[in-house]
Formats: sequence, C-alpha cells, structure tokens
Amino acid sequence: MLTNTRTGSQAELKVRAMAFGARYVLIKPAAELSPGGPTAPYLGHGLLWQGGTWHESVQPCYSSRLWYLVAKVHEFFWRYSSNDTCTKKALFDIPGPFIYNRAETGFEFAMPNPLEMEPGEYTATTLYSLGPGQDFDMGDLMLPSDNQIALNFKFVVHSALTVDFPPGAQRAVLQPREGWQGWLNSGRRPPALSALQDFRLSASSNFRMYLDCQYLIGTDCGIYAESATQNTKVAVNTTVSFPAGITLMPGKQPAFKVPLAQGIHNAVNFAVDGVQMSQRAMLNYEITPEVTALMVENPGSTYSGVVTIVFDANT
Repeated sequence: MLTNTRTGSQAELKVRAMAFGARYVLIKPAAELSPGGPTAPYLGHGLLWQGGTWHESVQPCYSSRLWYLVAKVHEFFWRYSSNDTCTKKALFDIPGPFIYNRAETGFEFAMPNPLEMEPGEYTATTLYSLGPGQDFDMGDLMLPSDNQIALNFKFVVHSALTVDFPPGAQRAVLQPREGWQGWLNSGRRPPALSALQDFRLSASSNFRMYLDCQYLIGTDCGIYAESATQNTKVAVNTTVSFPAGITLMPGKQPAFKVPLAQGIHNAVNFAVDGVQMSQRAMLNYEITPEVTALMVENPGSTYSGVVTIVFDANT
C-alpha cells in the first residue's frame, strides 16, 4: 500500500518480479570443465549445460537482451511469467565456488490511478526473500550473502489544475444589471453594481480559492477613488459558482455564489468529483445598493482596484 506521507491516504500498488539476470563466475574456464571442449574458451559454456548456453533454451523463460561471455564468466538475463521456473541442468560436475555477481531483477508495476489519489508524496516498502524455497530460489546449493531484498518506493502525485479566462477578462466593469441609462432616467435609489466573469476550469483533484486584494476592507477586496471627498474606499463582494461536479467542502454542498475572502487562511475548499474537464464557472463581483448609494455622493469619481483570484491545487 502506498501511503501519503502528509495525509495518510492510501492506494494499492501491485508489484510482480518478472525478470532475473546476473553473471555466473566459474573457478576455471568453461572449456576446461567440459571434457573434449572446443579450443575457443568462450564456446565451452554451451557444452556445460543441457540445451546450450544460458542465453539459449531456457523455456518457459526467454533471454531478452545481449549478453557478456568470456572464458570464466557468462552473463544472462531471463524474463518469465508468473509462477514460471527457469532451469539449466549441468551436464558435468562444476567445482565450487560457483558464484553469481552483478545480480539484477526486473519488476512489473500495476499502478493506481493517480487521478483518484490525493496530491502529495507516497511511500511504501515491500520485502522479498532469497535462498532455497524462498521468493528467489537459485537452487538448493546456492546460498545468498543477504537473504532479503527491500524495495523502497516513492511516488509524487501532482494535481492537474487549469484555468482559462476569455480575452479581456482581466477587466471587470461594475454597473447596474439593466445598464446605467435606465437608472438615470428612473430617479430611483441607486441599484447594486455587479459584473460577471465566465471562465473554464479543468481539475483532477481538490483545490482551494482565496483573494489577494490591492485594497482590503475586512476580508473583502475594495475599490478606491482618489478624487472622492468621502467614502473613498468601498467593498466588493466576490463570489464563485461551479457546476455539479465541483462542490463546496465539507459536505459536498452545491458551489453557487460561494463568497471568497482575502488570504490563504480564509481559503475556501472545493471537492472535485473524478476529473472535471473544461467546466464552465463564473465569478461574480457585486457592490450592494447601500454601498452604491455612498458612491454616488462622489459624482464624477472613478473607483478602481485590483482583485487577484488565487487557485491553489496544493491543498
């Protein structure tokens, strides 16, 4: 089981040994150990074993790469399916010591789906035993110098989070929903001012959002009018809405007009159901009618300010 070092969440990693290789080392040249061996020293390896060299005839296993062969040394690398036993029978007595060195193993992994895992670093350890009757059995006479192999795994899962705004979205103009002219002609109390920004979001795991404000009023961002004589700075309520596949945490509540606030300590967490690709979302900026009434006491003034929306996948 892979375990997230920060959150403790787990995912299953399946591991299968599927290859083994090494160099066997003889005490004498192979040609001297096989009576009537050829004069070329390296050819003697094929006469020592039933079926030829260890590069050949190891069914049900098979040799899967080029190999190194000199008078006393033969390199092999065998691949096999689960439960296969690869054997080579000696045709002559081979005096000891008969040694494997540069031993190596190949493994096959069935990985968990990273899109279903929390972001972060995952670790795990699994153990294999060596020796007669163990996971890796080299024969009854072959004793390992170390009877255990520990495999230590470390994987890092990164979140995929992409936010796409249309051209010109960096500027939001706050105005009455019916436009300015209707309000000017009506003589009514100033209405709320608002602006909508559509964007698209793709996410593979949970994320959070918060604001970074040029002008701060409480936990809201504000806009400021340098030319105003009173009420020079007013608050803008910033909210975000997502479709059904992205919900508010905790409780997976619908994410409709969720208020956003200044600073990471006020971040709002969102849960992602599976992988959400290019989902339409909306930011809404609004100034309440009460605050708008204060703004119109400064005719001719221009209020402006910078609101930075932070999307954080490192939750």
